[in-house]
Amino acid sequence: MDEKGVSPVIGVILMVAATIVIAAVVMGMLGGFSPPKRAYSISVTATQEGDDIIVTYNGGPDQALVNKLIFSGTMSNGTEITWDSNQPGVSGSWDGNSTITSPAVGDYVIATGKGTTGRDHIVVTAEFTDGTKQVVLDTYV
Repeated sequence: MDEKGVSPVIGVILMVAATIVIAAVVMGMLGGFSPPKRAYSISVTATQEGDDIIVTYNGGPDQALVNKLIFSGTMSNGTEITWDSNQPGVSGSWDGNSTITSPAVGDYVIATGKGTTGRDHIVVTAEFTDGTKQVVLDTYV
């Protein structure tokens, strides 16, 4: 009897099994595949009127899921933008510094006199009800 063909077949089966075991160990050590984070969709715009910077929350499909909006910015000279402590355009809760909790569509914040003739960098980050944070505006005015 000629049994030369049996050994290569068993060898291939063992190699495939070893590859599967190694892949399983690597996946286990890396934590496996996690589903991608959801990308939320809301709209925030920034404009400059004279030397005032105005950032407006426009809502969007996921507006009901927004817990808070966090505003930051840097003037063209590198100085941090400070937002007005009193914000009459906010119907949610303004912390007097940089955050609106429970924002409503149409809410806006102003940095009076903080706009420069250069390109001022504005960033708005939204925190959603599931705790996810997402940059929703990163622009220059």
